[in-house]
Amino acid sequence: MLERLKTYIQKEDLWQGDMRILVALSGGLDSMCLCHLLHQLEVDFGVAHCNFQLRGEESDLDAEFVANFAESLGVDIFIRNFNIKKIINEEKGNIQNLARKLRYAWFDELLLEKDYDIVATAHHKNDWVETQLYKLSKGTGIRGLRSILPKRGKIVRPLLAFTKKEILAYAQKHNIKYREDSSNIKTDYQRNFIRHKIIPQLEQLNPKLIESMSNSSSYLRDLELILEEKVSLIKNQYLTHNQYYSTLDFDKFRNEKAVSTILFELLRVYGFNSEQVQQIEASYPSNGKLFYSDTHELFIHQKQLLIQKITTNPFESTWLKENKLNPYIKMELVSRANVNFSDTKNIAYLDYDKLKFPLLLRTWKAGDYYCPLGMQGKRQKVQDFFSNAKMSLFEKRKTLFLESDENICWIVGHRIDERFKIDDSTQRILKLVFEA
Repeated sequence: MLERLKTYIQKEDLWQGDMRILVALSGGLDSMCLCHLLHQLEVDFGVAHCNFQLRGEESDLDAEFVANFAESLGVDIFIRNFNIKKIINEEKGNIQNLARKLRYAWFDELLLEKDYDIVATAHHKNDWVETQLYKLSKGTGIRGLRSILPKRGKIVRPLLAFTKKEILAYAQKHNIKYREDSSNIKTDYQRNFIRHKIIPQLEQLNPKLIESMSNSSSYLRDLELILEEKVSLIKNQYLTHNQYYSTLDFDKFRNEKAVSTILFELLRVYGFNSEQVQQIEASYPSNGKLFYSDTHELFIHQKQLLIQKITTNPFESTWLKENKLNPYIKMELVSRANVNFSDTKNIAYLDYDKLKFPLLLRTWKAGDYYCPLGMQGKRQKVQDFFSNAKMSLFEKRKTLFLESDENICWIVGHRIDERFKIDDSTQRILKLVFEA
């Protein structure tokens, strides 16, 4: 087993010989065997133990056990107690997910503070299969199917080379003591249900289930690399960004092979799950369809998918007072000689004497209307302006309006109102520069 471990470490490039390794040590069979193997390999390692205080005295005895073990080996031991029951009441959510989040955040701290290079966990082939079945049952892409990686960032999993059965045999051969976690036998945890109920049933069909499924890991990892390369090409060609949102030109690649999978890979980074991506694809190209993930919203517009982050801080209406600086629009009186109508769209010239201060800068409201420049006072709904300009929902939300005495005088960045234009009778000209 020791030789196989050495071969696996080299094959997967888990670490170099002079690296310092921090082992996540629970005190259970797997992590105790991992420490024994690393000690045999004369690896420079320390151990870290999380006490989540979920099993009362049993949890405290686990911490005492690993402390005594570390002392017997002469390696550094780090123990942190988490009152996870209190934390879960404050933050809500799944207790196992929260424990994992707290554990890895603490490991990151230890890597920096104690000068360790990587964290080694004791996941093995059975864990790989359990994770794959769990994710498959929930719905997943190829990333979920390939399950746990031997190396991810600063996390390494050297025992993925072995089955639980092999690890147990090693422990028995070397008389390795370990602690049994009583919660591991409870089937009310979903992963335990898969471990104790589902896998034994599948092993009746295939006694070598664990080996058969885990052996496909390298194959699935290769497929993932091929998919990532294809997705990267599509992303570079058809995904663009501006300061407000991203645009995915779905129409230009929707006839690609495996387009549903490619679309999922492109959208999952914005928090959309496989079911939502299926709904998005089924709704395409219906204009106006809006979809939400926990972090982003997606809008179908003109055969494109527009994606932006959900903001909790929308633009708040702001009053612009005369002769007062503001963070959005710079105002100054200019002569006719300094008027340049070829300036950018963010600049407007208005008849100062037709304005009534303070001016109001705000976002679009339902029922807004204005008088388009050149239409001699004829009113038009702002919604019609949006439609004629083929503006998306996201663009409508970002469009600002400058208002004088409840009348729109400038659709900022687009056009001014006929009623406030400069004409032959204009005495004073106000130059407005939108700077936000």
